[in-house]
Amino acid sequence: MVIGSHPHVIQPISIRIEKPTALQQELTVYSLGNFISNQRTFPRAGSMIVVVQLIKNTDGKLKISKFETLPIWVYKYAENKKWHYEILPIEQFKFNPVYFKKNTYYQDMMRYLMHYKRILAKK
Repeated sequence: MVIGSHPHVIQPISIRIEKPTALQQELTVYSLGNFISNQRTFPRAGSMIVVVQLIKNTDGKLKISKFETLPIWVYKYAENKKWHYEILPIEQFKFNPVYFKKNTYYQDMMRYLMHYKRILAKK
């Protein structure tokens, strides 16, 4: 597995399996994006979490048994003259626009979700 993070934006993921039953696998996550930052220009306010489950074969070799990504959004808002940052799992907040102090914050998160889906659809 190779997991990158420097470019400040998410990038495509590549997974290669030599044969369906083989243990020869390669997973490359080119960039996770910004987990938390003050960078607000699109698409730098979002990121993703990668969850990889490995199993060990009887001969001690590892195999990827489960792989998923979770889109997240850095929700930045002002309250009591102080900036607050929350890491929101987008799937849990995408149907809750009233949570956001301004509708534009919700729209920005949804725009990022569409971007995330486009990037991960690339091969």
